[in-house]
Formats: sequence, structure tokens, C-alpha cells
Amino acid sequence: MLGLSRVMIALSLLAVTNGIQDAVAASTVKLGPSSHVAPGVFPTSVYSHYYNDPTATTAQPQPIITDPILHKVYPLSLTDPNHLPHNDTTDPHPLPLKASSSLLFQHALTQVLSISTNPVFGTDTCTRCQAALEVGKFLAMAAPEQGPALAVALCHHFNFNSDCDTEFGILGLGSVVTQVVANADVGGFDGQMLCQNFLSLCPLPPVSPLNLTGWFEKPKPNPLPPPKKPSGQRLKVLHLSDFHLDPRFANGAEANCTSGLCCRSNVFNTASPNRSVFPAPRFGAFLCDTPYSLALAALPSIPILTDTEKTGFDFTVYTGDLVSHDPDNQLSRDYITYAETVLYDLFKKVLGAGPVYAALGNHDSYNQAQDAPHALGPPLASQFSWNYDHVAALWQHENWIPEAAVTLARAHYAAYGPAAGWAEGDHVEHGYV
Repeated sequence: MLGLSRVMIALSLLAVTNGIQDAVAASTVKLGPSSHVAPGVFPTSVYSHYYNDPTATTAQPQPIITDPILHKVYPLSLTDPNHLPHNDTTDPHPLPLKASSSLLFQHALTQVLSISTNPVFGTDTCTRCQAALEVGKFLAMAAPEQGPALAVALCHHFNFNSDCDTEFGILGLGSVVTQVVANADVGGFDGQMLCQNFLSLCPLPPVSPLNLTGWFEKPKPNPLPPPKKPSGQRLKVLHLSDFHLDPRFANGAEANCTSGLCCRSNVFNTASPNRSVFPAPRFGAFLCDTPYSLALAALPSIPILTDTEKTGFDFTVYTGDLVSHDPDNQLSRDYITYAETVLYDLFKKVLGAGPVYAALGNHDSYNQAQDAPHALGPPLASQFSWNYDHVAALWQHENWIPEAAVTLARAHYAAYGPAAGWAEGDHVEHGYV
């Protein structure tokens, strides 16, 4: 009935239109009648064959249609009003071709640059930054080998650094940036923190509530046990930190350099680029790290000044940073393990009896200032195991920890926070005391 009504309305409109046209052009054009009544019987002669009775009025005719081009007869199931199709699973439904990693890189770069200039973001630099991070995240996950390339390209475009290829290439921070973006919730507080900390484009995110469920094997005792009675015995404890041994220290090099780590052969003072303003003395200088000469002058003085030449210390605490302040592109795993080997050996030889309990500093790794939480899962969770394996074995070699503690030292990192601030179980993550 609905279809018939539409036809009748259309015919009525046509009749009205014809009537208007008749009135306007009656003097020049002779038209047919102003109305016409179609026959009620379907003209069955139009088609030679039908799937149903075309003269019946309870359903629409279903003519059998043959396609002269495709040479096929269309089945009744195609137009059957009582059995409508749900999904077409026969015809192709094309999708774009899978993009190569290089094409993903090109599109990611284009999208980030478009986001950076799109006026829809207005002055909302935080949303703009996090939207760009979303693009970087999907590239880092789909084509991680292109992550460093995107970091370098964006560095060049936005002039983040004077040496983008070194700073953000795969041998610099490129792999670190790619890992962070791939694993971060860049649309949430992680992304907000990244945009705030590195680009100052977002406000600081709120502090997330800390869920301590499962952190401890058993609940805090209630009531607390009585405090242990002090023994009255005095201990001699040495606290060392931030030695920063520099085996690449160059005597006579510029000790008052304009930038970088001074007392190195590759630095200079811009006021005198061809001649040292302050030639590096053998025992070091303020803007330089510790040369061997200074190390072997300072360490032997400690037992003398503390009257422990005969007794040694009961124990020593070393809170990190054995390695010099080299940029990432001048570091390597061997350079890190070299410094660990040298200094732990010197502590043992020079400081006398008593174990040294050491934490790793933010410079005591490669890439520097990095560590991998276990939550990353394999293989990334173990990417720094080479370092923990090495120091744990050195501590055992120096008889500072028993064999039973070696496995624990290799596999665990921790920290605790007293009222005054962070104390480091792993200096890499938490800063200085």
C-alpha cells in the first residue's frame, strides 16, 4: 500500500504540473489529456517469465531477469521480499594494502606535522602534543624499527637538538624513545607527563593513587613488636657516592670548556678554540670528572683521615654513579662494566675490610639513566640484565654478598621513601639522597 500511495502522489503531482504547463503554453503547444488512469492489471507481457504469478495482487511480481552482459539469470533469493539478506558474503569488500614500514613512517611524519599545524586544536598545546604521541605510538608498535627515524625527523623539523641524528638515532636515544612511546598510555597521564616533562606543552598530570595490594607477603603486624634494644656497639660506616671515574681524562685538554664534559680532547672554550684557556691538571678540575690520578690520591686518604687503616669500615654504602658523564653516543656496555670493575676493585683494595653495599646510579647503565621494569615482559624486561648480572657477580667476587644473595641481586630492584625523601635501592629510577 505504501508503494501504491507514493505512485498515486507522484501521478497527482504530474497531473498538476501538466495542468500548469497547459495553462502557460496552451496558445502554442497542443498536449494530451491532463490526467490518465493506469490499468489495474499488471502488464505481464513486459517479461516472458516470472517466479510468481504476476497477476496476483497479494505480492509484487517477480520477473525472471537475464543479464545479457554477465550471461546469468538472477535468482529469486536476490529479490525475495520474505527472505532479506543479512550480510553479503559473496562480493569482495576491499581493504587498503598493508603498508610497508617505510610507508608507515612517511604517513606518521605527515600526520604529526598536520596535527602540529591544524587550527582545530587552537591554543591547546597539550591535546595537540598527545594527539601526535598517539601517531608515534602506533608507528612504534607496528614498525618499531622506524621509531628512531621518526624521532630524528621530528627533531630536525622542530629543531629539538643541534645533532638530531646522533641524539635520537638508533645508537642514541631512538630506541629508548620508541620503547617508551610504545608502552606508555600516551592518551592518558603518561602522555601528559611526557609532553610536560620534555616539551612543556602540558600541565603536570595529577598523582595517580598508589595501590599497594600484593606488595607485601603479609600485613603489617598489629600491635607492632617492641623496638629492639640497642647494643651500644658503635659502627664505622662509610658513605660514598658519585665517583664518576673518567679513564678518558686528557691532561692538558680544556678544563674550562664551553659545553660538554671538560678535560676531554674533543672539547674547547669558544673564546679560544685552538688553545686551552685552562689546561687540565693531572689531578682534575671542577668541570671535569675524576681522573685516575685523583682517584688514587683520594681513596687512600680515607682510611688515614677516618683512622680505619687497621680496622677498615664495618661496611660501606655506595649510592651510585661510577661512570663519567659521557653522552650516550660515546658510551657502551663495555665502558660501563669497565668502570664497575675498576672502582669496586679499588674499594676492596684501598678501603679495607667490610662489605660495600652499592646501588646503580643513573649513569651506571647503557643507555644511561635507563632501567626496564619487569612489567614490560620479555624480552624488554631483561634488556639490562647484563648489567645486574655483572655487578652481582662482582659483589660476590669481592666477598661482599654470599652466593645465596647473588640471584636476588641479579633479579630485583627496589627503593624506599623515608620522610626526608627518596633513598635509593636503585639510583637509576629515583634520584639522589
